Amino acid sequence: MDILKKSNILLLEDDIEFASSLRETLKFYFSDVYFASTIEEASTLLTSQQVDVIMSDIHLKKENGLDFISQLQKEDASIPIIIISGFDDKEFLMRSIKLGVVDYLLKPFDLEDLEKALQSASENLLPKEKTLYKVKDKVYFDKDKKIIRDHDREITLTAKEYLFLELLFSQENLLFTRDMIEEAVYKKESMSSAALKNLLFRIRKKLGKDFIITLPELGYKMKQRGEARGA
Repeated sequence: MDILKKSNILLLEDDIEFASSLRETLKFYFSDVYFASTIEEASTLLTSQQVDVIMSDIHLKKENGLDFISQLQKEDASIPIIIISGFDDKEFLMRSIKLGVVDYLLKPFDLEDLEKALQSASENLLPKEKTLYKVKDKVYFDKDKKIIRDHDREITLTAKEYLFLELLFSQENLLFTRDMIEEAVYKKESMSSAALKNLLFRIRKKLGKDFIITLPELGYKMKQRGEARGA
């Protein structure tokens, strides 16, 4: 579990006394332990801090932790989540399984149970082939499913659109020349100027006009934060 020492965890729990004790224990495993007692506080922390693992209670005061997790999974399915609950509720258990949480801990749990859950979380943090790439807020290129996830919508990609995006995200800061695009996207086919123009038009229509920057006579690259819109 060495990877946890370089990771941060967010604990969402409305039982302050229980949370205080658990936070002290988690500090032995994580670099930083963030705490929230409400979904609003948790959401704020997620936008302001680097969070690698989430541990969330289900039954919060007037709130449901699974609703928070369900929304989070739509926005970023890569964060490992551990559920904690004081209720042995099969309905909630089944729903949490469907959401893909790494473990479900029933209160009171001992150190051995906690470490098993943290071990599962750490395995999810190990380097693996990246399949989900963020384009902008709530918009992702899903390499595995070959789609664009735009908020709650799934936008299908043609074979060439997929290959073009796969090329761009393989080296996000690289400038890709026409020859590189032709080799990666069109394979053994020849690529006319009209075909490339049409491909770029379709990609920009799906991901925004400024997603791809054109550098005349040089090639194409993805827009990075802070860059001006290209021609």
